[in-house]
Amino acid sequence: MNFRILLPSALAASSLVACNNSDFKGSSAKLNPTVTKTFTQDDYPSATTSHKQGHAGEPQDQKFEQGEWGLLDLLVVIDSSGSMKEEQANLSTKLAPLLSQIDKSNWQIAVVTTDVADGCQRALIKKSDTDAATKFQAAINAGTNGDGLERPFFQAVAALKADCAKAVKWVRPGSTVSVLIVTDEDNCHLDEKQGYSCKGQPDLNAKFVSDYLASIRTVGKDTRVYGLLWHPSQDATQCTTALKQATKVSELIDATSGKHGSICDTDYTTTLTAISSDIAQIVKYEFDLAQEPDSGTLAITADGKPWTKFEVTDKHVKFTEPPPFGAKVEVSYKFGAEGDMATDFTLDRAPVDGSLKATVNGQPVDAAKLKVDAAGKKVTFLEAPAERADVKFDYKESVPLKAQFDLGSKNVDVATLVVTVNDQPIPAAQAIYEPATGMVTLNPAPPAAAKLKITFKDKP
Repeated sequence: MNFRILLPSALAASSLVACNNSDFKGSSAKLNPTVTKTFTQDDYPSATTSHKQGHAGEPQDQKFEQGEWGLLDLLVVIDSSGSMKEEQANLSTKLAPLLSQIDKSNWQIAVVTTDVADGCQRALIKKSDTDAATKFQAAINAGTNGDGLERPFFQAVAALKADCAKAVKWVRPGSTVSVLIVTDEDNCHLDEKQGYSCKGQPDLNAKFVSDYLASIRTVGKDTRVYGLLWHPSQDATQCTTALKQATKVSELIDATSGKHGSICDTDYTTTLTAISSDIAQIVKYEFDLAQEPDSGTLAITADGKPWTKFEVTDKHVKFTEPPPFGAKVEVSYKFGAEGDMATDFTLDRAPVDGSLKATVNGQPVDAAKLKVDAAGKKVTFLEAPAERADVKFDYKESVPLKAQFDLGSKNVDVATLVVTVNDQPIPAAQAIYEPATGMVTLNPAPPAAAKLKITFKDKP
């Protein structure tokens, strides 16, 4: 029998050679391969912002004559009883102070006495009358043969209604209605023994007149009652020429927010001027427009000159001071405006520089005609787009781009790391590898839609 003995040293050498050959082959195949990673950088998202250009409004012109509004219908009820001669004479020459503050209105004055037998219309004096002062003087000097039972309440309502034979209907639609009662006694007062008496008629109390006024106007707003009388606040020493305190007439004046003066004054100028001023506060120097004007567009001229003393609410124009009577008033304005006629437009998002494209009604706008503030998201047209134009902006939204890319390895040999962007290598200092995450961070981030190629080897 034959035996072969292997020495331990020979066995070890044989084994070592076999192992090294095997390991060498594996190292060249697995330990140092070049890994290639490719990426595509994100693109900026597309964005669109649309605007509708405003509309400056349609022009509108209207013409008026001061006289078509500012209507004042003034009734004077004059006591024609036996004690009124001096008082009538005093008042008859005072048309000027009575009209002093209302002369620009389209006024007319009706006169009636306190005597029912005289009818309901002694005179009607109009602004257009060339002899208005003469007519007023004649109407107020009504004589002193009237009934001693003065009925100014009955006569006031009858005169406003023109409710008697041969009376002319004179109260105009939409006018301001004022009543001036001039008496040295009281309504329906006979004497100290008989007291008040209107023979069972409803005109004894103030309510008779105020109710009628309320049926045709708004009491206190566009109708008031005034008086020259002996007011209950005066004692006998303060009004020595009057016969009776006018308690009921005073109640009517108070109920309508009117004013009064003393019938005993030697000159009525001051009182009539104050009454004229009060009436002026309620005369309606106002009119309605055909359309509601756009804010700030209403312009008014009177006889060709600008007139700014007015207020406008919706379609309603009210003069704070009326133009001269008979003036040709022209009104111009715009209505129906929509939005603003803008030159500046705000984008929904911040655009990337150079990416903005603007169109107006589908037509491209030359970039030279625009100023773009990307940070402020603002676009300014050097010339405003046309009214109601569709303005559209297409652009890329400026958003942060991706800077980190996953290499899929936490064992990269950074000495072998090579990054190209659009086939151009970047400096090694701009690529920071983070072993903990296997990510590489590029600073700065690659441009939008860029092609990235990253190669590396893992550590042995």
